[in-house]
Amino acid sequence: LLSCVDSRLKESSEIEGGGGFFLGSEVSMVDCMFAPFLERMAASVPYYKGLPVRGNPKWPFLQIWFARMETLESYPGIASDYYTHCHDLPPQIGGCESHAEAAGFQAAIDGTDGVHWALPLPDTTKEHLLQGYLPVLKPDDAARREAAARVIENSEALVSYCLRALGAPGPYMASQLSDPGNCPDTRFAKHIDSALRHVVAALLSPQGLQADIVRQKEREREGIAHSLLPKYAVGGGLAYLRERISVPRDMSWAAARQLRAHLTAVMRALS
Repeated sequence: LLSCVDSRLKESSEIEGGGGFFLGSEVSMVDCMFAPFLERMAASVPYYKGLPVRGNPKWPFLQIWFARMETLESYPGIASDYYTHCHDLPPQIGGCESHAEAAGFQAAIDGTDGVHWALPLPDTTKEHLLQGYLPVLKPDDAARREAAARVIENSEALVSYCLRALGAPGPYMASQLSDPGNCPDTRFAKHIDSALRHVVAALLSPQGLQADIVRQKEREREGIAHSLLPKYAVGGGLAYLRERISVPRDMSWAAARQLRAHLTAVMRALS
């Protein structure tokens, strides 16, 4: 299928005025209709089959199409991320089978490799883009501000949302990450609120979190208790939020990448 798409894009590049899009040099309704399907393939094919789509020389004109789409001012704001695509797909189609070759891609997309959801984040302008699981993103400082703004705007709801991880479970849901029936454990509301404030402070001050960690280590050497936050409860709540950030529902891909990494950093500082 991707070879057929690439062939059609090649044909469009040969018409007068050049190509890049399905009907020539200008974006059209055809591109808009294909975009969500090609986005999903770019995410799910490496995640489940171990075959990268982005950066793959097998489909050169598809790479041009992705690059042209990302130059459109409106597109980055509505594009989803690989994590969201890969985890909302199984409930829609009844499950997906993984190949062993996909393990590395799954670890990178899910952040379990200790790199892609952690600080410092990989440079998306270099080799990671060619590996097929990172996009071209907005500047880091703008992404951090966007993530911080979304947390601040929704702070009260996010505290309650994080507390779902600590309360009584609700009825079974077909989607692994969907559990709206969970009962929040409000005993830890102030602790979660405090932790989210640390996350926002770190997002708005690139050196802030690192400085806090240095001071914490100094206090540890002096034998002083370094945290009043219960690490298991707060860590569980932050992890719950981190794994359920949806793109573009909650924020852009670039902002979600920053928020996940900063949530991870605060969780590590607690532990």
